[in-house]
Amino acid sequence: MCVRCILTYNVVYSFHLHGPYQQLNTKRIIFPSYWHTCYMKNRCVIKGFYKVYAVDYWGKQGPYSESFHFKG
Repeated sequence: MCVRCILTYNVVYSFHLHGPYQQLNTKRIIFPSYWHTCYMKNRCVIKGFYKVYAVDYWGKQGPYSESFHFKG
């Protein structure tokens, strides 16, 4: 994948290492980082596993990153 051709990065989350994963970002992000915040503390879980992958201008998805385990 051409680094200069990256349209967005997608961040996915799962409570379990092997999924299922769901996409967190709803808008395009141009940096491979994401700030996951909770607005309703009694209903929000941020502990779990996160992965990132890139998408180029032609819609081709790159490989997933390694899982990052956030323990809170």
